[in-house]
Amino acid sequence: MTLRRLLFVVVFILAFPYDASAIEWLKYFTFSEKGVLRIWKEKLHQGKVDYKVIHEPITGDHIRGVANAAASGLYYEIKNNPKEMPYLSWK
Repeated sequence: MTLRRLLFVVVFILAFPYDASAIEWLKYFTFSEKGVLRIWKEKLHQGKVDYKVIHEPITGDHIRGVANAAASGLYYEIKNNPKEMPYLSWK
């Protein structure tokens, strides 16, 4: 974890007067972990897309999809109650 990300997590935790176990819903994804694509599901629309994790020092780790007359999407299923947690945030 970079210092910037660690600082964000610390500020986030201190900004809310809850026990750390109360924020177990917080999910942080990183594509630098080995085998990370196994936790994502693929929704096929037409054919299969070849997804790979790309490690680049300037832009950071990300996913690249290569397709030939195919279309699909990767998703991570989140189980939450919108009345308890009505907000989602990502970048």
